[in-house]
Amino acid sequence: MARFTGQVGLQFTLHIASNYRAPEVVALAQRAADRGFSQVWVNDNLRYRQQYVVLTAIAAHVPIQLGTAVTVPYFRNPVDLADTLATLSELTEGRELSVGISRGDLAMVGHQLEMQRPIATVRETVAMVGALLRGERVRFGDYPQLCAYYHLLPDAGIALAFRPAAPVRFYSGSNGPRLMAVAGQLMDGVLFSGLYITFLKLGLVGSLLAPAEQAAAAANPPRALRKLAEVNVSVAPDRQRARDFARKYAAHAIVMLEGLGLGVGRLTALGIPPAAIQRLKDHWDAGETVEQVAAAVPDAMVDACFVAGTPAEVSAGLAPILEAAAEQGIDQVILSKLGPDYAEAIDLLGRDVLPRL
Repeated sequence: MARFTGQVGLQFTLHIASNYRAPEVVALAQRAADRGFSQVWVNDNLRYRQQYVVLTAIAAHVPIQLGTAVTVPYFRNPVDLADTLATLSELTEGRELSVGISRGDLAMVGHQLEMQRPIATVRETVAMVGALLRGERVRFGDYPQLCAYYHLLPDAGIALAFRPAAPVRFYSGSNGPRLMAVAGQLMDGVLFSGLYITFLKLGLVGSLLAPAEQAAAAANPPRALRKLAEVNVSVAPDRQRARDFARKYAAHAIVMLEGLGLGVGRLTALGIPPAAIQRLKDHWDAGETVEQVAAAVPDAMVDACFVAGTPAEVSAGLAPILEAAAEQGIDQVILSKLGPDYAEAIDLLGRDVLPRL
């Protein structure tokens, strides 16, 4: 039996945990550091608390590694993103600033803006921001998709006036084959999204990793890739409360799976009836909020992408997942979504769940 010896981080999912004000999120990050977690990650969505403001607040008060899971490039002008990351790095005391990046969630972002050329957008964002952070001067016309999307002048160029004070590393949060290949070519690693549990159940982790590993091996010189995985948990003393909380995320997980090309046949293998899938899509197409859509999520959909329940249940459910992560060479498991009460969940995970594992 393989034993997981990598890092364990936490993701604060700001659109699900929207009841926490920024100072409370800082206090939760301190709680995570006190409980021995390695890193705190936050996500990026319109209409919720701003990702980089929250990260800056944490960095100014809590000595813990930080990351984005994920940054959506359509929300961030690439030059503004570069100087934001470089500025934030000055508060991290030399710790890596980890930038998970992807096109964004189809169920939410896809209903808010036109996701033009997502592969090119992610690739060019990583390339341009990376060059700026290395101190290079970039010419906007060398990045045609970003130049058009942000109305940049093709013959103009820019360089940052200062350098980052800590390493800034990029991880692909999109797990489709084309963006995984981009990760192998340009990025420092891959970040399996909150669907990692689903990928394990369907036996897809190896095939999803293959394009990134092949591209990294073909580079000159060959590149080593770090592998990170979000594992969705929802823990509370009250089992039903933990499971009901998980429905908010499961509400758009199915749309994400379909975006990766997994059809109804694969999803029904997880015990999810086709009618339930269609009903969920109808709710999203009607423009409902994630809170409204969550009411239509059946238990099988929760179990397809979560370990949810009491501390004892979560411990038992996580054991085979951590074993699989060790066998697959995962460097960090990021416990994500956490539960209906973040402070309680952080304590339960750090005090009751992880020691059993």
